[in-house]
Amino acid sequence: MKQQLTLNYLHYEAIEEMPAEEQELVRAAEQACGKAIASYSHFHVGAAARLASGRIITGSNIESEVYPAGLCAERTLLYHHQATTPEDKIVALAIASVPNHRECYPCGQCRQVLHDVEKRQGADFKVIMVPAPPRWSKRPATCCHSHLYSDTHHNQTITQPKRCSTNTTYSTKTTICWR
Repeated sequence: MKQQLTLNYLHYEAIEEMPAEEQELVRAAEQACGKAIASYSHFHVGAAARLASGRIITGSNIESEVYPAGLCAERTLLYHHQATTPEDKIVALAIASVPNHRECYPCGQCRQVLHDVEKRQGADFKVIMVPAPPRWSKRPATCCHSHLYSDTHHNQTITQPKRCSTNTTYSTKTTICWR
């Protein structure tokens, strides 16, 4: 089966070129990095989500000396949101890190939970990944959603792997990434 894949790509030279609401969300994610407990990796990650009500919530990564017991910033935020106010849908989520040499992509578990939350709330949301300046760009969220578990078939198969580049996309979801 032949498929045409297209990417809508916006490039920002500076954060000031972004819409004000996205700038505010990025700043909240950057501030959340300061609340991270990263005693072992020294990789501080912050996440911020704008809800349909306009409210912004944040989360940060928390490490434990027992490695698998830690939790990423995205899941800290998403689980708290789902436990407290799932009716107030997420419309955008930003992820920032310190150090920030490149955009901070969600890990596989976080990608799956992002997908699960989108499914539960019945609406997609944009994911904003923040690296060091000066380059900023928009990409589809499926760049974050490769190798997801899908229960759309009776045999509960794994979805096909997807790759994103500057020339491909797999859905109409919007992601903002900085390079």
